[in-house]
Amino acid sequence: MSKRRPRTTKPRSKKGMHLQTLLRRLGGIERLREFLGGEQKRRAQLENDAVFVREMEVLQEGFEAAYLSKRRTVDSFLNEFRLPSPFHRARVEKFLASVPSKMSALLKRYVRYASQFGVYFVRKRNSFEWRLMPELGWKFRVNQSNGRLEASAHVPEDSPASDYFEAPTLEIPQAFQTLIDERKAKFVQIDDVSGASVLNDIENFGYHSDGITFIVHNGTHPHLFCLVGEKATKALWDKAGKSITEFQRQFGRGKGGRPRANVGLQKAIREALKQPGRKKEKAVRLMSDIATASGQSYISRVGKSDRERAVRIAKLKQQFDSE
Repeated sequence: MSKRRPRTTKPRSKKGMHLQTLLRRLGGIERLREFLGGEQKRRAQLENDAVFVREMEVLQEGFEAAYLSKRRTVDSFLNEFRLPSPFHRARVEKFLASVPSKMSALLKRYVRYASQFGVYFVRKRNSFEWRLMPELGWKFRVNQSNGRLEASAHVPEDSPASDYFEAPTLEIPQAFQTLIDERKAKFVQIDDVSGASVLNDIENFGYHSDGITFIVHNGTHPHLFCLVGEKATKALWDKAGKSITEFQRQFGRGKGGRPRANVGLQKAIREALKQPGRKKEKAVRLMSDIATASGQSYISRVGKSDRERAVRIAKLKQQFDSE
């Protein structure tokens, strides 16, 4: 009688494991399809955002230098705090206090960046790439207790509370729902009967029935809230738009900005520069739709930019080494 050979499971690819993680985090196949459908659009928007690109490039250089100097520290931080969460704040602060000041400043800047843009870093050998965080939802309902937010539903042990804040069936005014369906707005309902939260305090002294109260929260990243009076008019809202624009400019969000770089082309050029051959041939192959001389010039600029970047990273590494 022959023995049956044990069944072997085919190892899953990194892409398959990534999709399984997203599916588990999003809680359903429909949400996963929605995320994947909007991922390309969100990525394109960020790649065309001058503020995001500038901050991302600075952080990538910093992380590469830090990793060359103190690999274990960088890996330890990203393994534990890759995804930003207010529920990790105390642990993050404890970690930052345990590392040298230069490293602490870099990691603190990463927390602000990840929280602001909804992205996180993944290490690929000695470099760092950004990934999009999945949306946690568009409508939420939570309870307030002892100054913090709690999920209305039961939260399993060792699970992030924020994963259970979403309330997709929450009934809200149609005007709000329309904006949410267009992915132009989110809605958060906080059930608070204690009368003793920070929100109650703000409402007690800051509420203006005829107007709008602007609330700036200077936390990890500054945020602007608007407390709208019951008699506030549409005309007032139009005027308030100027104030909101001024607040946004504090983050470098003026109307101007450098044009979006062709990320795919730059990646192809960097790969081509590693291979032997003349720049003219590479320009013809990679940029056949423009003049060959212009293509050669662009390739040279990419190469020069990479060399200057390498020099900056080497200098940053020396700073991390000195601590």
